[in-house]
Amino acid sequence: LKFLKDKDNDRVVFQAYIAESSIPDTANGLIRFSHTVTNTGHAYNSLTGAFTTPSDGNYMFIVSVDITYEYDDLRIQRNGHAFGFGHNDGHTAHHTIAMGLVTLKAGDIVTVNHGGVVNGTVDGGSEAVFV
Repeated sequence: LKFLKDKDNDRVVFQAYIAESSIPDTANGLIRFSHTVTNTGHAYNSLTGAFTTPSDGNYMFIVSVDITYEYDDLRIQRNGHAFGFGHNDGHTAHHTIAMGLVTLKAGDIVTVNHGGVVNGTVDGGSEAVFV
């Protein structure tokens, strides 16, 4: 029983969504998922929009959002370097998913950021999630 309890204490799971109606695109700007639904392990900070890795290991991240047709791309970043991408292929309304499996060290920071081209918006709401 002690082993199971200790193992559960190491678990890190979060889900957050964009509470605002939309997030305008700013070159390389942070996309903050401001409402936390679940935050087991307290690694995600909804005030800063950053996930801070609590321990070394492999982590999986998924971002699922609606974007306007002018929107270029978003990126999941580790310490400022992209490892997961979502983009628009020119449709008038578009849903994009970015995901990535990455090996992290304790203290690494993971964020979701707009790409380098400034255009369009990311729509908010409970369907705009970062997990």
